[in-house]
Amino acid sequence: LMEAIKGEISGEDKERVGTLLKMDILPMGEKLAVFLPQHLINQLHYAHNYLAKAMDEFKENYMEVEVGAVQKHGQPAMGKGIVELTEKHVAAWSAVEDVVKLMKSLFRVQSKGKYKTKADVLRSTWAELLKRVGKPVPPLMRSCSRLWSCFQLSARASLDTTGASL
Repeated sequence: LMEAIKGEISGEDKERVGTLLKMDILPMGEKLAVFLPQHLINQLHYAHNYLAKAMDEFKENYMEVEVGAVQKHGQPAMGKGIVELTEKHVAAWSAVEDVVKLMKSLFRVQSKGKYKTKADVLRSTWAELLKRVGKPVPPLMRSCSRLWSCFQLSARASLDTTGASL
């Protein structure tokens, strides 16, 4: 069987089969796990079931010669459909992954460690508020459970005492 596989295949497929043949065979009883994209597999199952049902109906209404001709041409078409769906899935997945990598790099470059938490952002905002108002502002209230409510309370207190506007 291995010799037949090696002899009949050429080109790109020969390279793929070669890499598969170099892989070790799992010991008996060891489970093989293959992870596949569920939505792609669901599409392929639906297409297979739809075509199988259509073929059963076709067999009831036509002669065996016609059914054989349809099966002969239908199987390669199904194979091409599987390849096309898989290529489209891989292309879409790659496009999404490229955007994800771009977004990750964008956010990684933007912060450069300047703001690590929401509290850091709040402190820098408070320091900028101190520069703009020109008068002393009350310190951030550390007893608040929510930082944003602390900011609002402190800002109101600042407006009440200084008469300045944000």
